[in-house]
Amino acid sequence: MPTLTKSKQDCPTVFALNGTSEDSASYALGWTLLQSSHLLTTLLESLNCPATPDIVERTEILLQAHHKNGGYSDLELLCVGEFHLVFEAKKHWSLPGNKQLLLYASRFNPERTPLCKVITVSAASDDYAARNLPTTVNDYPLTHISWGKLASMAKRNKSVSGSSIEKLWLSQLQKHLKGYDLMTPPNDNQAYCVVLSTDELRPGYTWVDVVEKDSAYFHPVGLNGWPSSPPNYIAFRKHGKLLSVHHIDSYNVVTDLSTINPNWPNTTVDHFVYSLGPAMVPPRAIKNGKIYASGRVWCALDTLLSGAHDTIQDARNETKRRLKDV
Repeated sequence: MPTLTKSKQDCPTVFALNGTSEDSASYALGWTLLQSSHLLTTLLESLNCPATPDIVERTEILLQAHHKNGGYSDLELLCVGEFHLVFEAKKHWSLPGNKQLLLYASRFNPERTPLCKVITVSAASDDYAARNLPTTVNDYPLTHISWGKLASMAKRNKSVSGSSIEKLWLSQLQKHLKGYDLMTPPNDNQAYCVVLSTDELRPGYTWVDVVEKDSAYFHPVGLNGWPSSPPNYIAFRKHGKLLSVHHIDSYNVVTDLSTINPNWPNTTVDHFVYSLGPAMVPPRAIKNGKIYASGRVWCALDTLLSGAHDTIQDARNETKRRLKDV
């Protein structure tokens, strides 16, 4: 089968021609809602909005709508006399801040639309969103929905639609949104390279033991430069050189790490907890080079494991060069 790329990026759907930003996902969702009354009905019902055929027919779908007090919204669903929903879309596990949410809430006019809601959309789970988002914004309810749930809605409605055109757009949306729900595109071969300290977390138990004995690793979600979406691979350095590289087989989000393992610290902020695959060891020693001893860097998998580079600095620089050429 022929393949299509745009600026060296695969385009498996028509929506991918517009990139992989939040806007691309919002535009794809808005367009498909216009093409599929089944999907629009399902989405409205999931948000506890009225969704009779007449209401669905009268619903306006607004993309990048401007408001003098509230900037541009990603997507809005508006049915005069019924509801006004403002969607704020984010990539990865990111969530909007209070300031942004308040701007969107300023758009509402309850006299015109009795039911007003702010809807956040990202890869974040319901539990994570519930811990990190308010339940209301200026007394208007806030609801979170994940890209994965939206993709599942598209899949379900594709099976019940009798229209080949509707099925086509639902299939395109499902495939496009799947990339937003994955921790990282499955063909991304970059490893997140971190330092393993030999400091003890508990007497006789070190950070090295977390990796080598428990086949795990953890870090805060999106704080202080840590990723807000789990990578596919993670690499560990110890004593100034590369120790091993691991595939991240699965992950969870946990607030108190000690509930997972009594050797792990008590924490009060959300952490990604990774389950690691077997260690991949470089064929020869790869030293840090001129990078910060505690620095965290991204390196393509082959730059760490092929033996072509002498230092992690060289591996990082080659990775940056490739990305610059894309």
